[in-house]
Amino acid sequence: MKIVVGQGSCGIAAGANKVNEALNSELAQRNCSNHIETTGCCGTCYLEPIVDVYDDLGNKTTFVQVQAQWAKDIVDFALLGKEPETALKMAEEDHAAQRKQKKVALRNAGIINPENINDYLVREGYEAIKKCLAQMTPLQVIEEIKISGLRGRGGAGFPTWFKWNAAYQQKDKPKYIVCNGDEGVPGKSTGVTTAMALPVAILAARVLHFVVVRYTMFSEVPLMPAFGSPCVAKLMGYMREL
Repeated sequence: MKIVVGQGSCGIAAGANKVNEALNSELAQRNCSNHIETTGCCGTCYLEPIVDVYDDLGNKTTFVQVQAQWAKDIVDFALLGKEPETALKMAEEDHAAQRKQKKVALRNAGIINPENINDYLVREGYEAIKKCLAQMTPLQVIEEIKISGLRGRGGAGFPTWFKWNAAYQQKDKPKYIVCNGDEGVPGKSTGVTTAMALPVAILAARVLHFVVVRYTMFSEVPLMPAFGSPCVAKLMGYMREL
């Protein structure tokens, strides 16, 4: 059994930290520990704070708009299977809306622990890097990105392969990557969502970019942090480990 608390920026703003503290306190009173994990935004910000309860078989029950005072009910459900008197379960219409979505870049958002690199590895994280290093040349990687149709997630939708190719062809050194998570465009939150839910995926893309474009030093690759993202420090720690 495990309890997972959504702690993306939307969840934190709605009170997820207080919910997390209340759940930890309730478990401690029952001499239970190491059952609470964290995850990023799953895309239903209007339902935050969100708490997922997984039983020993991996079946998930999702509670929404959770309040700290519901901690006892949620822990009773997790440990004893007792139906909660107050806590709200996610409605079927919200589950249905999620099932209709085909997530690609954010397929692991709201599922893995963004601060645990092993969670990403067991879901085939970094497999693309292994393939590129062992089987492909930089130009083959750029061609694969071109065929995929991958574009930037900002307003311009600029083709990714074009940027990578331009950087690859540039002979002058040093070269730098700027990973823009600043969110300077009003109403746009793609960078924050990715930085908080999947910092390990950002790291994977940066490593691949570094290898393909042949930058001078990985330590010279700066990141403009997404405001309010507690996962950015963890991401920078992974970079230092590399």
